[in-house]
Amino acid sequence: MKLFKFRSFDRDGHSFDALRNSYAWFSNVEDLNDPFEGYSNVDKLKGRDAHLPYIIEMFKRTAVEKGTASSPAEAEKHVLLLLEKNPSEFYSFAEDTIHSFLNEIKDNRSKLGIFCTSANPQEIKELPPHYQNMLMWSHYAGGFSGFCIEWDYNRLICSINELNNGCRVEGATVRYVDEPNLCNFESVDGISDIAMSFMRSLQFKHRQWNYEYEFRFLADRVGKIFYDNKAVKSIYLGGKIHPKNERELHQIMGEWQHKPPVYKVHIAEGQSRFGLQLEQLLEGNNRSP
Repeated sequence: MKLFKFRSFDRDGHSFDALRNSYAWFSNVEDLNDPFEGYSNVDKLKGRDAHLPYIIEMFKRTAVEKGTASSPAEAEKHVLLLLEKNPSEFYSFAEDTIHSFLNEIKDNRSKLGIFCTSANPQEIKELPPHYQNMLMWSHYAGGFSGFCIEWDYNRLICSINELNNGCRVEGATVRYVDEPNLCNFESVDGISDIAMSFMRSLQFKHRQWNYEYEFRFLADRVGKIFYDNKAVKSIYLGGKIHPKNERELHQIMGEWQHKPPVYKVHIAEGQSRFGLQLEQLLEGNNRSP
């Protein structure tokens, strides 16, 4: 599978640094550009209309963890007795417990690192190579003035797992939907399923984003995740790239022992339809796309 990452050139040179030193920046979920990123309905547990079985289950776990009950059965007996004798105290306790549970799962998700790439879906045979995606060039590569990296997925994920000191990284295709991924509280078995549903929401985005064909990597930390630059199959430069930035990219390629082919992507002129065409700038020492 081929993966693509469109980049613009930032003032601080992070794009150049990431390419030169062969690392991907795994962002925090709050730093992503979709305002509905990871949208979930877990906050429905708040309030007195929350589903009682999960409140009781959270009470049981909390009581055992804090040592106020010796077993889940004893904790459940205590909770049900409290609900029967003093409902106001029960719901006050419920509010605190739910608040603690939601904070815990949100804190766990905030520690995840996310790296977004694009992939040519194998099931869409007529889809052109992703370096021809005009919207991606416009939105993520400085209006056609940036660049695009193409990776071989297998080499990329293998080198990531080898070079990052036990960092756990997994990848999955994002699903584009009309409705968010919601937890069905009537069918889940317990709070662990609720927490899993909350995490799984990161694999869904609104259908308006489907032009990205996103393949998303998740790591157990935020920041730099290194890879072997032999995983880079090709580099594509936008047709509007500034000459200074183009020279810098050529310099970086000159520093690599492994030299992928470098192309410039131009608007196809004199054609009867919209399209892009490639100009090969450097042949490289691996195979072309």
